[in-house]
Amino acid sequence: MTSPKIVAHMAVENEIRWAWFALRSVLDYVDEILIWDLGSTDGTAEVLKSVSDPKIRFHSHPGGGGLNLTDTRQRMLAQTRGDWLFLVDGDEIWPSQAISHSSSAIRSQGQNLDYLVHTYYNLVGDIYHYQEPGGGRYHLAGKTGHYTVRAVNLKRVPGVHFARPHGQQGIFDASDTLIQDRPGAAYLDIPERYLHTTHLRRSLDVTSDASVHKRTQKFKYELGLPLLDNFIYPACFYFPRPVNLPSPWEHRTLPYVLNAAWQTPVKFLHRRLVTSARSGY
Repeated sequence: MTSPKIVAHMAVENEIRWAWFALRSVLDYVDEILIWDLGSTDGTAEVLKSVSDPKIRFHSHPGGGGLNLTDTRQRMLAQTRGDWLFLVDGDEIWPSQAISHSSSAIRSQGQNLDYLVHTYYNLVGDIYHYQEPGGGRYHLAGKTGHYTVRAVNLKRVPGVHFARPHGQQGIFDASDTLIQDRPGAAYLDIPERYLHTTHLRRSLDVTSDASVHKRTQKFKYELGLPLLDNFIYPACFYFPRPVNLPSPWEHRTLPYVLNAAWQTPVKFLHRRLVTSARSGY
């Protein structure tokens, strides 16, 4: 039996701090990766182009080409020739255990699966702290938290497409049913977590971040929980990196901690009140 072809998609814009690491973390585990840069001005495109590999298909769209993220994903999908789609955004870095388990599961069991469910650490402040579980609002596989669908079987699920605007975006089948809501769908839960840097600075400065739609809303001040001392960070964090790429090992600053100290309990209480209200308690 032929091994399924895994095609990764990465859409980026002004996220030079993490996109190179995101790319390097998955490159050895997929068969092809489409990278679309939507008009980065902070050097993201140049850093990604510095990675030379025949698997990479890079496209640059100055000014975004008039596309929103949903349109971009759909157009990338139209250019995809493979069996499995694997989404990896420029703010998602995969430890070897997580991406290896995902890739091997697709290659060994993929013909019997519709999608994979992934769990992630939503980092806050730096790479050493993550958002408490109550901050996760995604509903998947009967669970609520930091869960997402990052891999879909294009051959088994009919009419895969993206719909809804950024923030509500989802992956749907031909009947416009969310992938995770399809009756009788077969999925595999991957327990190893990847790192999500959406709440960290993604560009080199506030101005470059602010130029991206909704980016400033995503930056969070939270104390978070410390990752375990034995947590194994992505191997790419230890690779020699481009000279203009900031170190991933930087710690959160004192001003950040002071801001997070008063905002954290407010956010913690708000999440509990919202959850109670939705539950009818």
